[in-house]
Amino acid sequence: MKRSLPLSTVLPPKQGCKSEIMDPHYNAILLGKDPIENEILVNSLNNYISVDQYNGETEYRHQEGQAEPDLFIIHKQLAKGDGVTTCESIRKELNYNNASILMVLDSDSVYHKIKCYEAGADDYIVQPYHPEELIRKVKRLSNSSIQKKNQSLLTETATNDALDATKTAFEAMRATSDLGVVIKFMANCQASTSLEAIALQLCIATSSLDVTCIVQIHDNEAFHTFNQNNDVRQIEAQLLQESKNKGRIVEEDNLIIINFELL
Repeated sequence: MKRSLPLSTVLPPKQGCKSEIMDPHYNAILLGKDPIENEILVNSLNNYISVDQYNGETEYRHQEGQAEPDLFIIHKQLAKGDGVTTCESIRKELNYNNASILMVLDSDSVYHKIKCYEAGADDYIVQPYHPEELIRKVKRLSNSSIQKKNQSLLTETATNDALDATKTAFEAMRATSDLGVVIKFMANCQASTSLEAIALQLCIATSSLDVTCIVQIHDNEAFHTFNQNNDVRQIEAQLLQESKNKGRIVEEDNLIIINFELL
């Protein structure tokens, strides 16, 4: 007996077209094999979810800028390709782990159901199915997807907040550490009884900040050069001697030389 269908169900849908009535919070991708079956399925969901239709994974991938949908509805036998393989590809290659996947099966085979679950599907529905069964499954899976996306967003936000807090803490520790070095240097200078002792304290302080320091003190025509280990090379002492009249701050390669007079 010939089956009668509403006019809208016998017209092949345009690929990638959206149903006119949609819920802005939910969207689905339908990868089907038969235009008429696809239209029947879309009409069943028309008042609940926005559905984009494609012949298979390849056509879907050709659409640039695709965001992860809330739900994939995939026929096991596609017009182009295999639904189970497509399901597995969505999980592993597209890395869509928050979207739910509903497989549409032609038979009630336990083997096919197991294959769908192994490929990453969340649920299945066997044809022929009652529209209410389809709607209930789609609602449950869509809600589950939204919850997973929200949880992922919260986790990402918490991770970013933790990283920011850690960075702030390290900066604070570093600032405190630098300040501590300066305070200790000033205290040691107060206890020093000679310029040589102050020069040594400066070398010690800068060394704790991972800076190599050489101090040269000029007394009339004589000069004395110091570093923390008291092993200044002749070329280093000569460079400081030659730079004393070049200005307050002198840059030589990767060195910075600071000249100042003690009053």
